[in-house]
Amino acid sequence: MVNYLVRRLTEEFKGKGAKEDEARRKALECVSTEYQPGSANVRFDIYVKDKDANSDCGSMSKLVVEVETLYGTGTALHKVLDTIESRVNAGVSRLWVVVPNPQAVIYLPQLLRLERYVRELFKGKEIGFYTLDVKGGAPVRLVDVARRLLDEWRKLKGEPAGGAEEGVTPAQ
Repeated sequence: MVNYLVRRLTEEFKGKGAKEDEARRKALECVSTEYQPGSANVRFDIYVKDKDANSDCGSMSKLVVEVETLYGTGTALHKVLDTIESRVNAGVSRLWVVVPNPQAVIYLPQLLRLERYVRELFKGKEIGFYTLDVKGGAPVRLVDVARRLLDEWRKLKGEPAGGAEEGVTPAQ
């Protein structure tokens, strides 16, 4: 995720006229790992700094990324919900929850329901659930993964692909 964010910010800064080296240096300065905000009793896996007088971290400013492996956490979905609640309580307004591919597929219906639940619970906050595209390393929304899986399943059944409407997930 760090590499993805640095690449994306580097391209954004280059688009604003920065040279490659300057854009990459600026992007690296914007992205922090294991970040602890002020006196909060919480630590973010990845944090893209806010815009301030000395720096502009572009379109990704104030983004918090939490990577949830779902290993050794007891009830996995409760752990994810606890993480989201603690981040929102710490003042986070932009949060990506990233789940590794195997766990994302195993827990896909439950994660989609949880995403819908927290979006409703924390209206006004930008919360999304993602996994990684294994080819490009970019984050992919879990709802898009569900649509692709549904399309593949329909093809295997001999039905036309597509038709997965917004908000329609395998869990429904």
